[in-house]
Amino acid sequence: QDFNAHTSFGSLCTMVQEVQLRRRYESSLPGRFSMREFGVLIYPFDSKEYFALRPCTSDDDAKSQLYLLQHSEPCPKCGIRVQRDFEASACPEVSCPKCRTSFRCVRVGAGHEIRGLSVQARQQLCRVISAAAQAAEELEKDRLRLSQLLGHDATVLSDVFSFLAQGRQSFTLPDLRRALTHLQLRLSERNLNLMWSRYAPYGSATVGFRDFIRQLKPLTKAGPI
Repeated sequence: QDFNAHTSFGSLCTMVQEVQLRRRYESSLPGRFSMREFGVLIYPFDSKEYFALRPCTSDDDAKSQLYLLQHSEPCPKCGIRVQRDFEASACPEVSCPKCRTSFRCVRVGAGHEIRGLSVQARQQLCRVISAAAQAAEELEKDRLRLSQLLGHDATVLSDVFSFLAQGRQSFTLPDLRRALTHLQLRLSERNLNLMWSRYAPYGSATVGFRDFIRQLKPLTKAGPI
């Protein structure tokens, strides 16, 4: 409303369900975003923030990870993240507390300053949310169409899964690439990884039938499209 967006409430609800479908946390609440889920929505798929948020087990953990990314740098030897104290901002040299390696660190702790989003940033956030809501609504329409075309024949998707997994209990990223190539569907490596991240549970190298079918079932009851 603040920026004259024309996104319906129904689209926003579908967007929340869609994000929770993509990255299900144990603490997910129907119709409500956690900070981790909101981060999955707004950060680019290949950003360091996105990858930092995915394994977080709580919103407090997510806040800590995002703070470290913004206000610390990794040690060049052991990789542990290090930051300078706000009071020591004039001295760029730090010593890693783990391996004692000295290196130049240009990032400083945030101190106690809390800043809100600028008007431009809020406008862009509104655009991202609006685009995500519209995309989620279109994807749900596609799932509903698929459900109506298949009817009660559950064996069709089982056959598709068997084709991907070559008769095994799960399929891998190379299996997905092979199947798409066989069907003459060419995707960039980035888009292929985007597709894979939707179906594969976090940290898993395989996709089972349950995770596969969960992404294809409508989130809402079938009706006129």
